[in-house]
Amino acid sequence: NGVLLAALYAPLKTLMFDEDSFLKNKKPQRLQFFGSTSFMAPTLAIEQAFQELKKMSALTASMIDMTRQYVSGESDDVRARLMKYEKITDRIQVEVYDFLARVMEVSLTHQQGRQIRTMLRMVKELESMADACKSICLYHDDIRTLGVDLSPEFMKPFDRLLDDLAQVYEVVFNEITGSHGLEPQEFQKQAARLNKRYKECRLMYLEWIEKEAGSDYNKEAGLKLLDMLSLVVSIRNLAENIMFGFHAVK
Repeated sequence: NGVLLAALYAPLKTLMFDEDSFLKNKKPQRLQFFGSTSFMAPTLAIEQAFQELKKMSALTASMIDMTRQYVSGESDDVRARLMKYEKITDRIQVEVYDFLARVMEVSLTHQQGRQIRTMLRMVKELESMADACKSICLYHDDIRTLGVDLSPEFMKPFDRLLDDLAQVYEVVFNEITGSHGLEPQEFQKQAARLNKRYKECRLMYLEWIEKEAGSDYNKEAGLKLLDMLSLVVSIRNLAENIMFGFHAVK
């Protein structure tokens, strides 16, 4: 469940980023390159950028769990933290892009070039995952603003869908951090379970429409609910891109 996953992530995430530094009035450590590229060591620079990517992957793990918490109504406090984390991922993406652009000014081996291209893609995909988490929460807010109460019969499967998504991402997170020697087959196993849950949620969604049609059915709320489901699948697809792209260049 979500609590267990949070416990599994916590030790690694603590090592990768200082939450207090991000959420309090402290200046967080930034990835920057100063001076000329003449004396740059590409291997060291690539490793520096990769550490930022690990930090970003930990933030994304937190955001997926906070999305589940917020949608399930466990805590409204997580919303503000989630929005701050999303802004942090935006900043890290820009910093990594700018930093690696400088690294690409020097002579690189073929393998180093592949590593940089892979990291650029992964950073973009992680940032897109963070955006999707934020959007799920905003759509959930919109549905509540419209005065529509989503039935527990639907929200319980959706909550489990987010749990499955967290477990899918856990495989990716472990791959990036090197904390476990999991193979892509494990990702496929977790993703297959998520896909099955997604189909169940779509059926529940259709049943909800049939139940509400002709009475108080709110089309706008229905579309936003469908968008929430679609965003979960988008995060799953982005996770798959990261998993197999990263595994190919290790």
